[in-house]
This record gives sequence, structure tokens and C-alpha cells, in this order.
Amino acid sequence: MTLGEACDIYSEREPRGEYVLVVDGASDLVDDTKNVILDKYELKQAVDELCQAGKSRNSAIKAVAEANGMTRNQLYAMLIEK
Repeated sequence: MTLGEACDIYSEREPRGEYVLVVDGASDLVDDTKNVILDKYELKQAVDELCQAGKSRNSAIKAVAEANGMTRNQLYAMLIEK
């Protein structure tokens, strides 16, 4: 729901439990099915772990990119950034 909708709903009843506020801006790092956001270090670590498990670097990059809603090229560019 939007913030406006939340204000309308919770002006009539008291909110309970935990709430998550999602702010736009990191959409290229979000996996729509898992809503996972990984930073550059975590992405590199995931690629390294797959390589250590026997996958080729290209296969590892492709797998991590797909799992995180990115293209292989997006992830590769992120990994080589200084």
C-alpha cells in the first residue's frame, strides 16, 4: 500500500506488529520474488563461494545475478568497480 493508504487505514485502527517501509532507489538490486537486497561485498562473496564450490566464474556471476534480479552485465560491472 502507499503511505497515504496506510495513514487512512491506521487513523481508524491501531497498527499492530512490525512494518517495513520500502523506499524507491535500489530497484536494480532487488529480486522481486525474494525482495533481497545485497550490497557489493555480499554479491562478490556469493560469486566467490560458488567459484570455490566448483562453478566457473562466468557461471557463478550469472547465477548470482539471476538470483538477485540483475543481469550478468550489471553484476559484472558492479564487481569491477573500484
